[in-house]
Amino acid sequence: ACYQKAEKALYDGSAFAKFREFVVAQGGELAVLTEPELFYDAPACMELLAWKDGYLEVAKAEEIGRASVRLGAGRMTKEDTIDMTAGIVFEADFGDVVQKGDVLCRLYAKEAARFEEATKILQQALVIRENKPLQKPLLYGMVKEG
Repeated sequence: ACYQKAEKALYDGSAFAKFREFVVAQGGELAVLTEPELFYDAPACMELLAWKDGYLEVAKAEEIGRASVRLGAGRMTKEDTIDMTAGIVFEADFGDVVQKGDVLCRLYAKEAARFEEATKILQQALVIRENKPLQKPLLYGMVKEG
């Protein structure tokens, strides 16, 4: 019943309407939800390429967050300003087969100087293995009423 309720909210638009309320309540710009290209024009972009053939695996997920912060997408101190154009867009997913030279992800920042440290962090966080990694289950168990 919960799954059906959630699916209905996605398809009838009520979930998006509630999300819009959250954005407005936090002082966000609603236009970004329908026209994101108006807001994401980072002046610097760099592609992180696969350094060998194999299967992509994330060894240290927390490090991806640290790399994003280095690009400007988060704060190192509470006084720092978040750069809304900075971040990482992954082109390959966990478990995907990649070949040397394939684009794993794209890094965005205001200054290209931010890429060096973020790239080092990502190269430690991502692993390319010879064997396909085991797929972990999305659900480990169910809590049932009664």
